[in-house]
Amino acid sequence: NQNLVELISQNRFRDDLYYRLAQLTVKLPPLRDRKKDIAALATTLLTEINDDCRFTEPGYEDSSLSQAALVFARRQHWPGNVRQLRNTLLQAAVWGDGVTIGPGDLAAALAESAEVAPENVLDKALGDGFSLTELLDEVQAHYLKRAVSDAGGVKAKVAGLLGMKNY
Repeated sequence: NQNLVELISQNRFRDDLYYRLAQLTVKLPPLRDRKKDIAALATTLLTEINDDCRFTEPGYEDSSLSQAALVFARRQHWPGNVRQLRNTLLQAAVWGDGVTIGPGDLAAALAESAEVAPENVLDKALGDGFSLTELLDEVQAHYLKRAVSDAGGVKAKVAGLLGMKNY
């Protein structure tokens, strides 16, 4: 798990040995830089996990990922890359409450191994009870409260902070 090219430049690894070993090299960016791949990877990994668990655990029921869980997975940083994603899915599949893995199951599986990325308002899962009206009301209420606090309750200042012509 070290950069051999860097070690060669530091004379800590033999370059002839490197070229014997490195017949084919693949440069793959970290998972955090491939957010679009996470849903496909997670689905494929969960299929493998289901196959393994069905074979080793009598009575195991296949798990699936909710849309909200896929959105949650895309938000995470995954410093352990695909291995961490697989281990998180395995733990959520085995210890989760139901056969559908939700964001809470993934968060619980990640809790001990990594920091959970906060939810971004633009990354909320569609469906599963999503309401654009409720989301917009929540955002509006947040900024109104913040403006009132920042302006010390002065209505004219609140309106100015919010880009309104008058209060």
